Amino acid sequence: MFGRAEPGSRSNLAVFIEKHAKLSNLDYTDLGIMAGYSNANMIHAFIEDQAKLPLDRVPALAYALGCDGSQLLGLCLERHFKPEMLSRVRLLFVKDITANERAWLAALQEASGEPDPEVTEERSARLKKIFT
Repeated sequence: MFGRAEPGSRSNLAVFIEKHAKLSNLDYTDLGIMAGYSNANMIHAFIEDQAKLPLDRVPALAYALGCDGSQLLGLCLERHFKPEMLSRVRLLFVKDITANERAWLAALQEASGEPDPEVTEERSARLKKIFT
C-alpha cells in the first residue's frame, strides 16, 4: 500500500488522522459528522487504513480535525498514488516555483534534516551571512 512509513505499518495519513483526532478532543462520531459522514465508521476506517480518504472530503476533515488542510491533502495524495506518480502530481502544485527555488528548498530540508524546517532568527541570520 502506498504512503506507508514501513511495510506492514499504517500509512502516514492514518497516523496523522489518529493524532489529530486525539488532539481534537472530539469523538469519532462528531468528527465523522463534521466531515460529512453519518457515523464514526469512516473515521475509524481511515485510521485503520481500511479506506482511502476521498479528495473532496479533505477540507471538511481538516476543519474537523483542526489541522493544516494542505498537509492533510499531501498525505491523502501520498495514500492514493504510487511514489513516482506522486512526484509528478506534486510538481503541478508548485508550478510557479522555479527549478532553482525547488533546489533551495531541497537543500534546506536536507541540511536541516526536517521536511519543513522552521525559519528562526538564528537560521535567517546565518543565511543572510552566506549571501553578504
